[in-house]
Amino acid sequence: MIPGSFFNEMLDCGDRYNQWVEVALEYLPQAVLKENKDKLVFISTAQRDGCRIARHYCENREVILLSERILPKQGANEEQPEVRYFIFVVLHEVAHAIKKHKSPKYDQLTTEQNLAQEDAADALALEWFNEHVKARNIEFLKPITKEEIQQAERNNQALMEKLYAGG
Repeated sequence: MIPGSFFNEMLDCGDRYNQWVEVALEYLPQAVLKENKDKLVFISTAQRDGCRIARHYCENREVILLSERILPKQGANEEQPEVRYFIFVVLHEVAHAIKKHKSPKYDQLTTEQNLAQEDAADALALEWFNEHVKARNIEFLKPITKEEIQQAERNNQALMEKLYAGG
């Protein structure tokens, strides 16, 4: 991170992972990033056992908590399915934040209302991801598909179950 840059205020995922959030944020249209750079904060517990989220963050920014399970591992690159899914998740959560989506629990959304928000965030994240890929025009970097995302979600669900079971 560049000292004094807005990323210093925006990223709190640990030295190993802040760079990956930066990579994911590069997939946003520049106007979206510029407009929201002071309104978002990304936090992970990847390099600590717990974390109190400072009141300053909660009062002034949309807090996006990233699971350590999806953070890219050492030596990862953007063409790997796990990294592509991580980037998609970051974009998906940014979409929720900038669209001011409501909390399913605290705003008592119906299942249909929640699904509509999820579909809208998915669609915007897919659009941002694939527009970025198209603009970069790099042979190895392919557009992401709904099927790829669904497979990654299934993989992560299985991992969550394995961790819960003590495996």
